[in-house]
Amino acid sequence: MPHHNVEPAAGVRGSAALVYLADQADDAEIDSAHQKLTQAIVSHALRIAITEGKLGEELGDAVVRAQDRLCVVFRRGNEYGARGPQGMNLIDIPAGASPVDFAEDRS
Repeated sequence: MPHHNVEPAAGVRGSAALVYLADQADDAEIDSAHQKLTQAIVSHALRIAITEGKLGEELGDAVVRAQDRLCVVFRRGNEYGARGPQGMNLIDIPAGASPVDFAEDRS
């Protein structure tokens, strides 16, 4: 099971993994670490979802949510950078939900 070291203060978002690489990590090392960790977290999330009997769209949701729960941080000089989720990730809306379908029930 992948290590999750960040827990939400409130809510049910679930654990996340925050990984600090080092000051000396180059772009190739950062990308490689992010890809390997993403693969491990997604594989783990899929195993859990399958064990729970989820199918189809629910499996896709598990993958998207797992990817949103990883952030790799590094430092160059005096500035920090990160590889992880881009933009604002809404974890309460299924990944397969249409952003333009106003009739869709999202309760």
